[in-house]
Amino acid sequence: MVRRVIIVILLSAVIAACGEGSSTSSGGGSGSGSVSLVGAWSGTVRSSIEGTIDAVMSVDRVSDSSLTGVLAVSQSLCIPGGSMTGTVNGSTVTFSGRNPFGGNFAVTGSVSGNRFTGSYRSIGSFSCNRKDTGTISLTKLN
Repeated sequence: MVRRVIIVILLSAVIAACGEGSSTSSGGGSGSGSVSLVGAWSGTVRSSIEGTIDAVMSVDRVSDSSLTGVLAVSQSLCIPGGSMTGTVNGSTVTFSGRNPFGGNFAVTGSVSGNRFTGSYRSIGSFSCNRKDTGTISLTKLN
């Protein structure tokens, strides 16, 4: 729990340092039930290699259909996360990035209310020289 709080605090600092963020909603249609993607998200990743791990995501900006942010996965060697870029199409969100250990990751999911659920794949890094797949489940904090 303490690690999750520390990660959320660090990600909040990243958001503040990045400056302006747009608050474009991800929901389609009339806006009913949609939620802004911009902000902090917290939850878990279920890795096929490492089991269930705490995760946080910070979406810094959504502009038109593009997003930028950071994904951080606590104490994971196979999907530690990193800076990310992606797209939003209605409630479907896809993003990818390069983690600090040299591997790549990609996430595809959907937003419903204040929940983001999806799947990921992580392709190698010097710390985990294997392909990893799993699921991600996050709840919006702010």
